[in-house]
Formats: sequence, structure tokens, C-alpha cells
Amino acid sequence: MHAWLVPVAVAHEVGQWLDDEEQARAGRFKVEHAAVLYTAAHGALRVLLGRHLDCRPDELRFDTAGTGKPFLVGDPPLRFNLSHSGELAVVAVAQEREVGVDVELRRPITRTDGVARRIMTPDELARYQSLPTEER
Repeated sequence: MHAWLVPVAVAHEVGQWLDDEEQARAGRFKVEHAAVLYTAAHGALRVLLGRHLDCRPDELRFDTAGTGKPFLVGDPPLRFNLSHSGELAVVAVAQEREVGVDVELRRPITRTDGVARRIMTPDELARYQSLPTEER
């Protein structure tokens, strides 16, 4: 398995490889940064898969499984996954096995009590609430 970090700044270099559907999807984003990050991630995915398969990035054809996960048409032995958030995307590629990757922008949690009430069991919440504020 190989994984690559893709900075949003490469969008202008790899965006040319998106197909019509990908370009249309990028164009539907209401926030420009989201469109640029999508372009960087999907363009880089095409470049990396093209290198692995020794073909041009715009020759790749994708379809979507019932689960929504994309795959390469023709079922080559490559499996891939991508994730993007903030200023960064991650692309993972593996031979003949499924692969998954996730990246999330780290954001400070300012309302920890609300998060605690949503995710903790009653016993966990009671222990959490018994802690001094600075230890929560």
C-alpha cells in the first residue's frame, strides 16, 4: 500500500485531468475552497492511478458501487481511497486488497459538555461531570 499527502495547492496542476462529471461536481460547490480541495484530491488521484496503471490520467473511467464508493472500470487489481479536509487530501492505493484512509481537520472543541452528553453513557457522564473543570 502507498499513501500520498496532497496539498490543496496542486489543484491548478492536476485539475486538467478531471472528467466532465468531476468538473461539474467541483463547480457545484458553494464555497470556492471546497471546490479547489475537491479538484486537488480527485486530480491527484487520477495522476497517481495513471502512474500505477501506466496510462494517462484522463483515460481512467470510474463507476460507483451500491455503497457509493468509486472503483475503476475494468476491475484492475488496484484499489484506492481518498479523503480530504482543510488544506490537505490523502490518497491511498493498494494492489489486490481494499484500502481505506481518512483525514480530518483538527478543530478545538469549545463546547465539551455538549459533546460529552451526546456520546457518553450515563455512568461515564457522571464521572466526567465530577471532574474539576480544568480536567474535563
